[in-house]
Amino acid sequence: MGRASEPVMLARGPVGCVERNEDQRFRTHARSIRRAREASRSPVSHWYRLQMAMTLRLTEDEAEALRAQAEIEHRSMQDVAREAVREYIARHAHLSRVHGALEVLTPRYEELLDRLGKA
Repeated sequence: MGRASEPVMLARGPVGCVERNEDQRFRTHARSIRRAREASRSPVSHWYRLQMAMTLRLTEDEAEALRAQAEIEHRSMQDVAREAVREYIARHAHLSRVHGALEVLTPRYEELLDRLGKA
């Protein structure tokens, strides 16, 4: 491997050798073009998608319950709310998989389930 000032051959093609610095610039430029295309399709910047901010409107009772729980756990209200969202999503994703399995298995074992129900 050569020094930064020396050309380092990465690939040989019809143009000749590609230097490491040129290759890095090309990849950076290609990434910029991809991001610009994505941004042009969406009115929202790609930076916004990295960490989405939102406003959560709670009733006074809900806000007080969240505040109390955060104090008990010595955590921020945001951390408690984010954990609650993750748990909700995990629980409902599991229920969706269970319902999907039941839709497949119930018709398959309908006769067996009828016999078990009558026994």
